[in-house]
Amino acid sequence: MLVSLCFAVYLPGLFTTPPIDRDEARFAQASRQMFESVALPEADRDTRPLSISDTGEVTGGFHAGGLVVPMVQDVPRLNKPPLIYWLQAGSAWACTRGDPLADAIWMYRLPSVAGSIAAVLATYWMGRRMFTRPVALLGASLLGVCAVVVFDAHQARADQVLLGLTTVSMALLWSLVRGARFGRRRPALTWLALWTTVGLGVLVKGVSPVVVFSTLVAMGVFGGSWSAWQAARPIVGLVVVAALIAPWALGVAQRVGFETYVSIVFDETVARGSQAKEGHVGPPGYHVAFLWAVFWPGTIAVLLGLAWAWRRWMAWGRPGSRWRTRRPGAPAVFFLVCWIVPTWVFFELYATKLPHYVLPTYPAVALLAARGVLAASPGRGLRKAGAVIFGLVGVGVGGAGVVGAVTMDLLRPSAWMIVPASVALIVCVGLTARLAWSGRSHRSAAAAVLCMIPLAWVVHAGILPSLTRFSPRLVERLARHDDGVRPIGAAGYHEDSLIFLTRGRAVRVVHTDAAAWLDRHPGGLLFARRLYRDEGGLDDGSFVTIDSLTGFQFASSDTVTVDFVEAAPR
Repeated sequence: MLVSLCFAVYLPGLFTTPPIDRDEARFAQASRQMFESVALPEADRDTRPLSISDTGEVTGGFHAGGLVVPMVQDVPRLNKPPLIYWLQAGSAWACTRGDPLADAIWMYRLPSVAGSIAAVLATYWMGRRMFTRPVALLGASLLGVCAVVVFDAHQARADQVLLGLTTVSMALLWSLVRGARFGRRRPALTWLALWTTVGLGVLVKGVSPVVVFSTLVAMGVFGGSWSAWQAARPIVGLVVVAALIAPWALGVAQRVGFETYVSIVFDETVARGSQAKEGHVGPPGYHVAFLWAVFWPGTIAVLLGLAWAWRRWMAWGRPGSRWRTRRPGAPAVFFLVCWIVPTWVFFELYATKLPHYVLPTYPAVALLAARGVLAASPGRGLRKAGAVIFGLVGVGVGGAGVVGAVTMDLLRPSAWMIVPASVALIVCVGLTARLAWSGRSHRSAAAAVLCMIPLAWVVHAGILPSLTRFSPRLVERLARHDDGVRPIGAAGYHEDSLIFLTRGRAVRVVHTDAAAWLDRHPGGLLFARRLYRDEGGLDDGSFVTIDSLTGFQFASSDTVTVDFVEAAPR
């Protein structure tokens, strides 16, 4: 049933949505070039060796990195480890039977779907051993349908694979903790599997050790016992993790230089933590503020569940005891709190902020929410507040879908799908909010899960495919003027979806260098954003516009006009 629920919300739009700028298209292009490096005939591979310029910039052929160094066109992409690229390349290889020229963007999204389902099933497995089957089922369902998981499951990125691996790691850690509490020694295979999944998590994105170690430390400090630490064998675990990471890290350092690689890792971890990158800034409390939207439709459950957990936490502390001895009597709830709080605080203090950064804590949030909802009747004020927040988000999205489908030219062709799904969403949200308002929290939590099905159709099958169509339209129009071999450049419109859809042929050109690029490439065709034509020197009569297209640029939420420019005949 859980897998069917996941398919009901992950499959709408999975095959029809074009590459989404910017991260997804970058991941997919790097995975494609890795796939091509082993699957294309040798004569068709671009294997110019990697080289380091005087400024420290590393460049090379499209396929020079092989399976070790991910490449986007001629530049290494080392800000993320390689496992996600291996999985995506393997997925495309399996779907195309080894033919990289037959790939499509949805093939690179399948690991994200698999990672999401793995996280849901691991949450259910863990919840069964912590609580009861209804709690496990509701918690796994809330995780599987929450907005951020559904959104990321539709994209070829690393976050859902990381979520799956981290959830499996924490389920194994709970097994060790539970065994230590009852004095039972778990087989060595359990802790070996734990640290293997942690190591694989590092090879995906590197956050898994933060979650596991912070949980173990919090349990030791707040619980007054280090039995969980001893059962997990973290020192041996570090050796296992290092053994998994070291071969790839050494291979990369050998190809791009140790100093260059260390600089990239430092910039991606420590530098992002101390200074906000790419404008992703926010004050402490950022993730709490976004929780009510990105965890929707579990808003009601998480509000009631966390309030219940807080009351229980305070009730379990002995009167007059020090804060260190305020530990809950229920080990499962204690484990979940120690999972959530340290990791959440870490990312609240982390300078660069994006809503999905706290995603590895969401399995614990979901289980705690489900436990609280099914364990007690909430207060009137709390349940009404939950109903209002839930209703505002759901009705707001549904209403926006109807209005957008009627008024926006981009969405109007999909109105036949968006409007009925939006109406269904509004009805489901209204009925669910009414159940919550009247105090039937059990039924409202179960009904809330089903609200994500029409929302998935509204957003992922209707809105997103329409809003991300500009790059595909450019490539379709390019077919009228392209012979398959002429140089292609892009000045002012550098979206990675265009790079992916042209299979890397569209070379990024600085808009001020547009005219010089056309001079250097006789017969070349340039995608030139009209806003920068004058700065690029394209209005001096030496160049002609043979076509143009206006559309919505999804990444910047702006309407742009792109001209197809080539040198004037002489």
